[in-house]
Amino acid sequence: SYITGNMLIDARMKKDVKAFSNIEATYQAGSRATDSALREIFLDFNIDRRMYFRTGKQVLQWGRCILWNPTDLINIEKKTFVRKIGYREGAYGMKVHIPFGTAYNIYGFFDTGNAGAGQDTAAALKFEFLTGRTEMAFSGWTKRGYSPVLGFDLSSRVRDIDIAGELSASRNDTVKFMKNNL
Repeated sequence: SYITGNMLIDARMKKDVKAFSNIEATYQAGSRATDSALREIFLDFNIDRRMYFRTGKQVLQWGRCILWNPTDLINIEKKTFVRKIGYREGAYGMKVHIPFGTAYNIYGFFDTGNAGAGQDTAAALKFEFLTGRTEMAFSGWTKRGYSPVLGFDLSSRVRDIDIAGELSASRNDTVKFMKNNL
């Protein structure tokens, strides 16, 4: 058995600035070991409440689905079929959000995790829009040395049934792996 707990610090400052952190601690009774991790730490700010920024280590909602999330090419820790106890690991970078009322949103994310230099950052862009009761989004992801990935997701409701779906496509795999040449 084990115990997992989180300490969330949410500091609201002047001029619409917010700082947030999520520290997670786990105690394993069998081995009497305690482990801790900084899941998220970021700063939110905006320009004239028209462009919103979040910089630091953060978990993003990128995609619609619950079990399988193929358009989520940003988060370090992917969703699992069996829900884990505790929070997901955040990705380092800057998120930009430009809303156009409630009908249109543009999101961008510059992923600085594992980037030794500026040209090693990954970038993602998402255009989200509402048509009637259906919300759809087109997205793209790119990084030097990798094939770009395009994505589409939607969510809607038919009578009392919620529908959500995602699709992503790429020319090659986005994960580097070792090939065994025997």
